[in-house]
Amino acid sequence: MDPIFFVPLITLIVLMALSAPISISMMLATLSYLLVSGGDIGIICHKMMYNTYTSYVIIAVPLFIFMANVMNAGQVTDILFDFSKACIGKRKGALAYVNVLLSLIFAGMSGSAVADASGIGTIEIAAMKRDGYDEPFSAAITAATATVGPVFPPSINLVIFATISGASVGGCLLAGAVPAMLMCGSLMVYVALISRRRNYPEGTSYPFHEFVRITISAIPALMTTVILLVSIYTGICTATEGGAIASLYAIIIAMIIYKNLTFKQLWEAIKSSAIQSASIVLLICAAQAFAYVIALSGLADTIAAFLLSVTSNKYVFLAIVNVVLLILGMIMDTSPILYIVLPLMLTAIKAYDINLIHFAIIFTVNTMVGMCTPPYGILCFITSNIAKTPLKSVFKEVLPMCLALLILLILITYVPAISLWLPNTMLM
Repeated sequence: MDPIFFVPLITLIVLMALSAPISISMMLATLSYLLVSGGDIGIICHKMMYNTYTSYVIIAVPLFIFMANVMNAGQVTDILFDFSKACIGKRKGALAYVNVLLSLIFAGMSGSAVADASGIGTIEIAAMKRDGYDEPFSAAITAATATVGPVFPPSINLVIFATISGASVGGCLLAGAVPAMLMCGSLMVYVALISRRRNYPEGTSYPFHEFVRITISAIPALMTTVILLVSIYTGICTATEGGAIASLYAIIIAMIIYKNLTFKQLWEAIKSSAIQSASIVLLICAAQAFAYVIALSGLADTIAAFLLSVTSNKYVFLAIVNVVLLILGMIMDTSPILYIVLPLMLTAIKAYDINLIHFAIIFTVNTMVGMCTPPYGILCFITSNIAKTPLKSVFKEVLPMCLALLILLILITYVPAISLWLPNTMLM
């Protein structure tokens, strides 16, 4: 490994410690390496601009963001909330079940854990408080269920993973479906147990005709994700083209079918999407440049060689990766882990002959569990603020949920078929 690489590494750590934006930190770290090593800054500019803006896949990211913003502006969340309540019915702890189910449904329209927790989380926590649920529990289940979004397709995180790693975008997106549903299933099991123990209130039993009415009303919204996935996996279009079709469909149902989206709101959704997309693309540009420096320094090769000297067993390697990613997820946001850590792991992943699509799910689930796990647990910070309840109490409530997700993570890690069955079936 080039010893000069310690210069950008220290620069990166210092800047992040000073709370500098991760994109700026990576750019300045890259620049410090080039200045010390005498490298050509022009090459980095080429890596940042050409490699990023010639990637057709990256265009899918702003399209997914725009689709989500249109659905949110069109008040689709309220329709899906009513549909989820109708599906759960009169079960004890019904609103807790609704919280889990709605996160799975809403995942297809956001792909963001933070968006889920801060968006529909406000509706869910308010409803649970009105029904007499403990505030810490309401905040905790909302934080835990928000982890589903970036795993279930369409996931922005999985698209970016595919962009960085070179894995199949369609394969990564499809691989997240079964693990995400299992995550929801594990949380529902916990909800069933805790609801009986604490005697949480029952839900509402809807008459059949009312259930049918609510379901019919929700079908256009539910079809958004279906249209996106079917168009991609039948080969009709690429992920980027599917994002464009889904975005157009979102506009049609929000403006024409539900009639909740005005031209003014559409313009605001466009502006909001542009700002969010610019931030993500800047991160990708910075990641491209930093990855180039990592390649020049030989750090990834050094890490791979070290790990292979420690163990030649890929299952032991996966255990080490899980521990590292989980710890990082507890103290860091997903973005720096994805943009900084992933490029360092790629050489080792290939050396151990690990399927990239399978690893995409391991990586994503790990970082998501970390987002609701103490001591950082950004999702718990968000939901505790919404619920106006002490963070310590939320952490206490969320730990059993994290344990359930960790058990599932172990299964996902060592049973690749959980992630690979669907993409192997549909893309073979």
